[in-house]
Amino acid sequence: MVKIKDWLPVCGLVVALVYGWSLYRFMWILPGWLKFLALDEILSLLSYTFAVSLLDSLIVVAVLTVLAFILPRNWLRDDFVLRGGLSALFLLFLECIWLPKQSLLFSYPFI
Repeated sequence: MVKIKDWLPVCGLVVALVYGWSLYRFMWILPGWLKFLALDEILSLLSYTFAVSLLDSLIVVAVLTVLAFILPRNWLRDDFVLRGGLSALFLLFLECIWLPKQSLLFSYPFI
């Protein structure tokens, strides 16, 4: 079983990376939005971005936790902080960098 002291650093890494990437993309497109959106509309978009980032980080942490229970003990569960962190980096790399380049749906900068 994955202990909470091993699970929290991985969760913190995932949350920091997901929210950091979301804020980076939000700040990238913000100058364009300032020209035609009001402040309340921009803040509502920011709140939607935060909600999606929360859901995204929960999904990544849930996938890692399920993998820790399914895989043999010495693969992921014994050293969950290191291997879970590396797995989280790999999953988030696929999600943020590689996957959008493979799909036409993600061909625009902020979808």
